[in-house]
Amino acid sequence: MMEILCKQCNNNTCLVQRLSLNTKTRSGIFLVCICALIGAILDQLALAPAAYAHFYGGTTVSVDGYQVTFVPYPSKPVAGDRSTRLNFSVLMNNSDIYNVYAALTIAKKGQGGLAVSTPYKLFVFSDMTIPMVINETGDYNVTLFTLITGSKYGSHPLTASFDLVVVSPVQALFSDRVILVIGIVIPTAAGAAVIFVYLWKKK
Repeated sequence: MMEILCKQCNNNTCLVQRLSLNTKTRSGIFLVCICALIGAILDQLALAPAAYAHFYGGTTVSVDGYQVTFVPYPSKPVAGDRSTRLNFSVLMNNSDIYNVYAALTIAKKGQGGLAVSTPYKLFVFSDMTIPMVINETGDYNVTLFTLITGSKYGSHPLTASFDLVVVSPVQALFSDRVILVIGIVIPTAAGAAVIFVYLWKKK
C-alpha cells in the first residue's frame, strides 16, 4: 500500500515539475521575443545620419556630373529649434571636393522673398553642416550655391535646390525617435517584465 502511495506521490511530483518546466519555458520564450522586438526598434533608432564623412539618405540630385545630397536633421525640423542641422555633400564621382565656398538660401513656398540667406563660407571638405533656425512652419525651398575652385563653377556657383518641411513641436512628437523610445520601448519592456514575473511566480 505504501509503495502505491509513494508511486502516486512521485507521479504527481513529476507532473508538477513538468508543469513548472513548461511555465518556465513559455516565460523564457516570451522574454526572448520581447528582447528581439526591442532590439529591432533600437536598431532602427541607430539609423540617424552620421555627423561625419559623407551624408547618406535624404535627397540627391545630379548637376553637370556632380552629386549634391541634402540630409536635414531632423528630417522634418521643428520651427524655432536651434538644434536643426542642414547637411550637404557635394561630390564628384563619389569623392570629396576640397576648399569649396558655399552659401544658402531658404524661401517659403507660395510667398515672395527669402526666409534665410547666408553669405559664402569656406569649407575645407565638401561635406558641410550648416546650423539653422527656421521660425515658421510650412513648406520651404532650400537652395545651395557652391563655388568650386579650378572648375567652371569657380566664378559662378553650382546650384542645387531641395524641398524642406518644417513642423510644429506637436507634429514632431509623432516622428521623434526619442519620444518613440519613451512611449513604446520602455512601456513594452516594463509590461514584459511584469508578465514574466507573474508567469514565473505562477509555477
